[in-house]
Amino acid sequence: HVRDRFNQLGIAGETDTPVLYGPSCLRHTSGCRCVSIRLALEAQHLHLGPGKLGLGLIVDASNQAGLRPHLLARPNGSRKPESLELKLTEAEPRLLDFESYSPIAALQDLEPPVRAAIESSAPLLVTTALGPGLEQCCELLASIARARHGDDQAATLLIACENSIGPRYRDLVDELRRLGVDCRESMVT
Repeated sequence: HVRDRFNQLGIAGETDTPVLYGPSCLRHTSGCRCVSIRLALEAQHLHLGPGKLGLGLIVDASNQAGLRPHLLARPNGSRKPESLELKLTEAEPRLLDFESYSPIAALQDLEPPVRAAIESSAPLLVTTALGPGLEQCCELLASIARARHGDDQAATLLIACENSIGPRYRDLVDELRRLGVDCRESMVT
């Protein structure tokens, strides 16, 4: 019965780790009680804010799901890392896998691999762990949604992993939802 329900929702794979596919795959997962959901191999992931929460939880989970995220960091003049090592308290250090690492910028100023991910027809997962910086990224997030909106609308999922969302966040979510973005919250306020 579970496999039939997954097929109805556009989900295929093992019952404990289904693979999502198709243009509506990101909109229909809320009814599933899946602990582990693995996005299709062609899915793209943008992560804004590769700090401790971003790297230690979000990017690590993304890697475990088979995704290589594009990391967007606040511009601070530091060099782009060649690699990122994750050191957990009681585990062996391991390297995190990422597609690209670049500064957060206006949509037209993002680096080519990031723009290509945004412009692709593949499902796009956008995660944030910016803290107070989320407020400054509202226009970028809205621009990403507008760029992906259209007749061939690609599935887009935003998960904001924030403790402080700022006063403009609710307006941003309303705009993103009007543009077809599935907005999920993962925050403590």
